[in-house]
Amino acid sequence: MKKYLNQQDMRDLNLNHVFRLIRAAGPLTRRQIESATDISWGAVSGATALLLQKGYIKEVKADGIAGAGRTPIALAVNDEDHFLLGLDVNRSGLWGVVTDLAGKERFFAQKEVSATDKEAWIGEIGKMIEELLAAVADKRVLAIGIAMQGAVDAKAGLAAAFPADGWQDVPLADMLSERFSLPVFLEHDPDCILYAATAEEELRDAVLLRLDSGIGMAVMLNGKIFHRFGAFELGYTVTDTGERLDALVTIPGLERRADMPFGELVKAAERGEKNALCHFEKMAVQLATSVANIAQLFAVEELLLCGKLMRHAPLFLDTLTETAARLAPEKQLRIRVCNVEKAAVGAALLAAERVTLSFD
Repeated sequence: MKKYLNQQDMRDLNLNHVFRLIRAAGPLTRRQIESATDISWGAVSGATALLLQKGYIKEVKADGIAGAGRTPIALAVNDEDHFLLGLDVNRSGLWGVVTDLAGKERFFAQKEVSATDKEAWIGEIGKMIEELLAAVADKRVLAIGIAMQGAVDAKAGLAAAFPADGWQDVPLADMLSERFSLPVFLEHDPDCILYAATAEEELRDAVLLRLDSGIGMAVMLNGKIFHRFGAFELGYTVTDTGERLDALVTIPGLERRADMPFGELVKAAERGEKNALCHFEKMAVQLATSVANIAQLFAVEELLLCGKLMRHAPLFLDTLTETAARLAPEKQLRIRVCNVEKAAVGAALLAAERVTLSFD
């Protein structure tokens, strides 16, 4: 493991910081970038020169920015020449987007997938990428980002586990990169959803939970998403009942405890049946305990929730919010629902961040 940052590492960090700042707040002059960061004038000049050389940013007139003499020159993301593909691979189907470097969606596609085995799934993923590429056939695509359900080793580009027969340790990033002759970056889907959410507003510290048939978790601290294969498996934590959290706070968990299909349980709760409402209330209390512990462990106050379970948030969100606030009174917890469909956008944004550091 590398213990010290060398000159190349520092350059990459500066490139990343400058590019993200211009994308979020541009157009900005070089002096504004220097003032908004802890990067020196020389490093700002070097980073912007490299980004201009690659065509990832462009110079524009900085109208409205005070300055003596001629109109100062500002820097903005080049949103016309370079594009990214983002793909969300989930057992319920595929969602794909084409975005420009500024993160604006230019094309969207969605497809339900009934495939059950590995080869069929890989075939469907390839078809979706072909459709996205065809939508921007006259443009330069820089990279493909994939938000992947299941166990993901993002560093190795390995989809270790996915709910399909025969799927185990699939080197999906390398397979797709070879097929389409593009860099491919594989990410865990909760990381992508969180990244998309924090790109839309200024969030530096936040935790996201995806609640579906399992529990996915993503952590961002100081603007950086933490990656570690096998980490943040919140569903495996043990509750005060002696059961794992994913036996209580997931759709299959609710079905087992209620002894009925989830759809029927939801309808019963919406009709006001006490037994059905009780299941959602107990689930909310267990989740609130985990949320309070997360807030303490990571020193965060922003908690984002998404997933199929959150489509029925009116049945339990008030109980969750009130219980979490009572369990962590010293925190100003902000618990809210975010859009799970942003996973593909987040994958594209992360791919943009990775590829802008690829200088020969």
